[in-house]
Amino acid sequence: MHFALNCGAQSCPTILFYEVAHYETQIEEATKGFLVQTSSVKYEVLELSKLFYYYSGDFGSKKEKIAFVKKNTNLPGLEAIKKIKYSPYDWPI
Repeated sequence: MHFALNCGAQSCPTILFYEVAHYETQIEEATKGFLVQTSSVKYEVLELSKLFYYYSGDFGSKKEKIAFVKKNTNLPGLEAIKKIKYSPYDWPI
């Protein structure tokens, strides 16, 4: 839900209309699309949207966050991550 229906600010995911019959598939696609647009790996550092920081209780530990990104993207270098960095969050609408 964090990547599909959030707040509408510039750093938030795009808000779309979801159909009950296709909800699970649409949420998965929204998650993958948001992660591809906002995540990167450089020098053993995984940069994630600050949503992962704001909702840390939902995403868990560093290890669990990395596993979540691995499950939903094919970013190279995820096996060697030593640190997670959170990108600045742009609140203005």
